[in-house]
Amino acid sequence: EEADGPNEEADGPIESTDDPIEPADGPIEPADSPIKIQQAPIPLQYTSKSSD
Repeated sequence: EEADGPNEEADGPIESTDDPIEPADGPIEPADSPIKIQQAPIPLQYTSKSSD
C-alpha cells in the first residue's frame, strides 16, 4: 500500500507544468504587431506604380 503513496505525489509536479504553458501565450501575441508594420510599406508600392 505504501507504493500507492508516491504514485499520487507524481501527479503534483505534472500540474505545475501546465502553469508555465500559459505565459508562453503572452509572447505569441506581440509577434502579431510586427506583422501589421509590414503591411504599411505595401501601400507605398502602389504609389510608385501611380507615378509610372
